[in-house]
Amino acid sequence: MQNLLVLECRFEKFYLGYGRSVFIIAWCDKSLDWYENFVIEELRKHGYEGEVQERKEPAAGEVRQDMLERIEGCAFVIADLTGGRPNCLYELGYAHALHKRSIITQRKDEVEKVTTDGEIIWKTPFDINQYRFSVWKDENDEEFKSDLRDRIAQTVKLIEQDFLSKA
Repeated sequence: MQNLLVLECRFEKFYLGYGRSVFIIAWCDKSLDWYENFVIEELRKHGYEGEVQERKEPAAGEVRQDMLERIEGCAFVIADLTGGRPNCLYELGYAHALHKRSIITQRKDEVEKVTTDGEIIWKTPFDINQYRFSVWKDENDEEFKSDLRDRIAQTVKLIEQDFLSKA
């Protein structure tokens, strides 16, 4: 038990250096409260704390320093790109530049487009359409919630494996 405690202490302080925070990138809109609450609860089950940006629309062209510092100091990010907010794309790009692991989500009707012949194509910016998206219909979408639970568990496992391979 004592060895596990030492390993956990080393994991948090020496590898992560910032504890177990996860930065949640999302549109500052009350319609996404259910999303943030769900993500925060799932992260807690794995011993991580979800950090949400304060609900304040940034001024045009404003990039807040505290937000950048929180991305720098997090274990990974979960980004919901619903609403097509440029600041959310910027924050995700910043996290990727820092080589942070990420989970990307978006409301289904903003991601999918059905062509006249029934083919589904993705309506995502070309530079991020290579990443896996978890899409949701509404707050009752149990398939999405199950998928996101699995992705959070997988990301936590990968972070911890990364640490053990470097320990």
